Amino acid sequence: MARLGIYSRMVMLALAVASGWIAPAWAEDAAAPVQGVILVDICSARRDHMSGFGYDRPTTPNLDAFMNEATVFERAWAQSAWCLPNFATLLTGARPEVHQQLNSGDARPQPVDGLETLAGVLQQAGMATGGFSASRFLGDSYRFLQRGFDLFVNLPDPEVPADQALPFEQRLPAILEWLRTHREQRFFLYVTVDDLHAPYRAADPKLFDPAYAGFFDEVSPSVKFDRLYNGEPVSEPEPKLVAAVEEFRRDERHQRHLVARYDASLHHVDRLMGTFFDELKQLGVWDTSLVIVTADHGEQLGEHGLLGHTQALYEPILGVPLIIKHPALAGGGRNTQLVERIDIPATVLDAAGIAPSEHPQFTGDSLMPILEGRSVAWKSHIFASSKPTRMGVSDPLDWSIEERAVRDARYKLLWHSYKEQPYELYDLEQDPAELHDLVLDRPEVFQQLKARLDAYASDGGMELPVEAPAAAGVLPTMLPAGRAAQPAH
Repeated sequence: MARLGIYSRMVMLALAVASGWIAPAWAEDAAAPVQGVILVDICSARRDHMSGFGYDRPTTPNLDAFMNEATVFERAWAQSAWCLPNFATLLTGARPEVHQQLNSGDARPQPVDGLETLAGVLQQAGMATGGFSASRFLGDSYRFLQRGFDLFVNLPDPEVPADQALPFEQRLPAILEWLRTHREQRFFLYVTVDDLHAPYRAADPKLFDPAYAGFFDEVSPSVKFDRLYNGEPVSEPEPKLVAAVEEFRRDERHQRHLVARYDASLHHVDRLMGTFFDELKQLGVWDTSLVIVTADHGEQLGEHGLLGHTQALYEPILGVPLIIKHPALAGGGRNTQLVERIDIPATVLDAAGIAPSEHPQFTGDSLMPILEGRSVAWKSHIFASSKPTRMGVSDPLDWSIEERAVRDARYKLLWHSYKEQPYELYDLEQDPAELHDLVLDRPEVFQQLKARLDAYASDGGMELPVEAPAAAGVLPTMLPAGRAAQPAH
């Protein structure tokens, strides 16, 4: 399989457009630029626990209703396992291999010189830009991700531990005030909803398990609890927490309650979304804005013997919601194309009337052709990469990626450098829970996906292998639609 450099790829892209293989996302039949963009990022939201995606509990009635007005992407992936690298991908349009924000220590690499931000590009185009978050990974230590925002408000909860955030309800008035001020002009609003992150804040934590009585009545779910359960080192854990983890291992009743408590928190977040959507309609921006609801990552709830999102790239972590409503386009559709978080910033630029090709750092694929119902060739594989936040396990000065994943329409290959058997292969069509490793049973599939993953890794997640088109009208398999790759730094 041939591999082409950036200049060859750019030439190939130009030829593809000129010969009609693809239509660029900024073609003449594209929708007019939107007045506003509202991007909502729900931390730790699993797609498969939303009732609109087939879950058996009524967790998300308001988001289900939103799906009826929007395009729903049923096979969307996060770019990494946890908050920081996913925030960085969304706000820079670059893969983790490029932005290098893979761990949260003070010695982490600084961002690549000249790295643009999504807010900065939109700001330069004359849009008002506002960001509102309560995540520690968008705070002052990560101020480079705030570049380009006219106003960025980050409000962790001063009354609780550092891994907890100020409730969305308490932050909503400031968000709405900013919208009132800027609704008459073009704007970009980025909002994180952090209530679903452990400890799974909810108005009624026992909504789906009212008869529960046990240690979770006194010990809240937490990142420290997750680490202890996962076998990761924890500095001076409280005896009460250690005892709770041991009880959790012994009694499945507590495990079932943890799932129910997560679902109650998701239901609580859904109620908040319903309130937020109503306010957007009253402000008059609902019908003029591109509204995107997604998640930075999901959450392990016991699958593969893991809790939280400190390690691994299984589907409970990567499978996130992506729901997009365009004000000028019909909604209510479901799409099964393979899409990644990195596609969101390119889509925002495109919808705002900014050609993503003018900003080659943004190497994702705009979803506008899909939203517009245009027929375009699409990528056949998507990727994720991460460095686990396994405190005390990884060398704090080693910033190398330790886990990667690739999938095609059916199969998924995982690589974890820290496992004795580093590769796992799953048939997501027949085995969505990833229970049956097929590395030995499907050697040809394993080798094909391994070649993809090796090429992706060796080129820093940027220069991907391409294949010659089989016939006119077919885009080379790995050439991103409407996008040239970013040169390696």
